[in-house]
Amino acid sequence: MRAFGLDLSDQSLKLIELKKSGKNIRLANFCELTLPEGTIIKGRVVKEDLLVAAIRKSISATAKGRVKTRMVVACVPESESFIRIIKLPVVPEDELDQAVKWESGQHIPLSSDQVYLDWQKVGGRDQQLEVLVAASPRKLVDSYVNALRKAGLVPIACEVESAATTRSLIRENDQACYLIVDIGICKTSLIIYDRQSLQFTSSVEPAGEDFTASLTQDLKISITEAEEMKKVYGLTAKKGEIEEKIYQSLKSQVQALAQEIETTLKFYKDHFPGGQDAGKIILCGGGSRLRGLVPELKIILKKEVVLGDPWVNILNSQNKYLPEISRKDALGYATAIGLAIRGVEGI
Repeated sequence: MRAFGLDLSDQSLKLIELKKSGKNIRLANFCELTLPEGTIIKGRVVKEDLLVAAIRKSISATAKGRVKTRMVVACVPESESFIRIIKLPVVPEDELDQAVKWESGQHIPLSSDQVYLDWQKVGGRDQQLEVLVAASPRKLVDSYVNALRKAGLVPIACEVESAATTRSLIRENDQACYLIVDIGICKTSLIIYDRQSLQFTSSVEPAGEDFTASLTQDLKISITEAEEMKKVYGLTAKKGEIEEKIYQSLKSQVQALAQEIETTLKFYKDHFPGGQDAGKIILCGGGSRLRGLVPELKIILKKEVVLGDPWVNILNSQNKYLPEISRKDALGYATAIGLAIRGVEGI
């Protein structure tokens, strides 16, 4: 039984439905809606009725007709969740769940009855197990689940955004280390992925709205005009007085983002002694489509920086199918695609 993926954020709703065609996977449906202001604030459902209405609308307003299933895999906000790699002594398999719960209590600032806890073994060495633990507040998860059910859906799983994002961007069985930079409207998520597992995540600024605000302040223009200048010029135009002002304004935000990236890479190196160096920085999210962002970050960071490919685990040499969402536009759907992969594969 397949489920579709639903990515809910403060500003928008993104829906992806995938389907199997033989051994291949194809895009069955997709939709993106802007949520009414104040529906979700900093990851918390504030106006449930508006969210329920938006979810119902998305199911019927998709690009290729009504969604064929009521089952859904949704995400919960990264900023309100806890992700940790914990180490445990080797214990019998039937005692592992209890051991994980006990050790997690030492790292998560909420009691076990206040969170939903999920975990998986990700490695081990020197008679120790390494376990990836994800915990989200029950009240938070329940608020999303209640809205989904009131919209007539059957939620089969909720997971943190970073888990879904990495599922869509990192090729299966890839052992390398990457830093994923997911640039949304209100926040940017930095995700360290190493040895086939999430290792560390953080939410930082600047995000898309900060790039826009910088232009409105520096050039004394409206938000609408600033958004248009981001699309038309980005960081690519430097000739002319106006173009130079646009470039310098946006560059200040790129430099701030680069600083956050460098801080995160240093933190990972200092606090995760078994970790590899991140050989590549992968950009995704709607903000990653800013023209000239990739080469600008390459210059500042002196590292390989690329735009991600959310179809990397769907399209291959045997699957020549071209989805209706281009690779560039799919950058904004990376989390929804990862959720949908879980829904269609039954992971």
